[in-house]
Order: sequence, then structure tokens, then C-alpha cells
Amino acid sequence: MAETQANSEEPRQLASVIAYLGRLENQLDKMMELLLRQETRIGRIEHEVGEAKRDIVEVKSDAKMLKNTMVSATSEILSLVMRIDDRQRRLQKAEA
Repeated sequence: MAETQANSEEPRQLASVIAYLGRLENQLDKMMELLLRQETRIGRIEHEVGEAKRDIVEVKSDAKMLKNTMVSATSEILSLVMRIDDRQRRLQKAEA
């Protein structure tokens, strides 16, 4: 009798285990989909960060070029001012 009762409960237990495993499989599938979406987002972010780093390098390079241009222009202006001052001194000496 006990053996018959155990045999009749065994299919119910198996069905419960199978249902539980099915729920776990569904949750696992959802987690895998979520991880895949997150991986895609992380890939996009890494790509954008790479572009931002390249942009920063370009901006720094442009700033250095602008600085060099400004230094060159300032040096040229200073040279012209010095030449003008020198000529004015010569003119003042010639007039005196």
C-alpha cells in the first residue's frame, strides 16, 4: 500500500520539479536577454568614449597649434614694433 502511494506521488513530484525547472529556464532566458542588451549598450558607450578621447586629442592639438600661431604672430608684432621704434629714434636723432 505504501509503495502504491509512493508511486502515485512520484509523477506529481516530477511534474512540480519540471515546472520549477521551466520557470528557472524562463528566468535564465530573461537574464540572458538583459545581459545581451547591456553588453550592446556597454559596447556603444565604449565606442563613444573612444570617439570622445579622439576628439579631446584633436582639441588639444588644435589648441597647441593655435598657441604656436599666437606666439609666432606676437613675435612678429614685437619685431615690427621694435623696428618702428628704432626708426623713430633714428628720425628723432636726424631732426635734432
